[in-house]
Amino acid sequence: MKKLVDLNPHWISEEGRYGQGLIADCPIHGENCSSGGILVYFENPIDGGTKMNTGRDVFWHRDGDTFETITVTPSIQSYDENGKHWHGFIRNGEVINA
Repeated sequence: MKKLVDLNPHWISEEGRYGQGLIADCPIHGENCSSGGILVYFENPIDGGTKMNTGRDVFWHRDGDTFETITVTPSIQSYDENGKHWHGFIRNGEVINA
């Protein structure tokens, strides 16, 4: 199992806000992957504010507030130029294949 902290994670923080989502390297191919890796926007940002206006309908529920403790639901699906790429979960800071 991989840990999220090993995938170069960063919080998505814009417009003076903090922790509106996270982005991390691909669990399969790392930073050079064409899928863009893991990208999730939280319905419940760490800073307690409202969810980010992304123009997207998909948001994840977050539990935990560090990369070592975070759990997001539901599962995450990433896509590359060939279609579905990685499908899995982040649970208690671990990245788990579905």
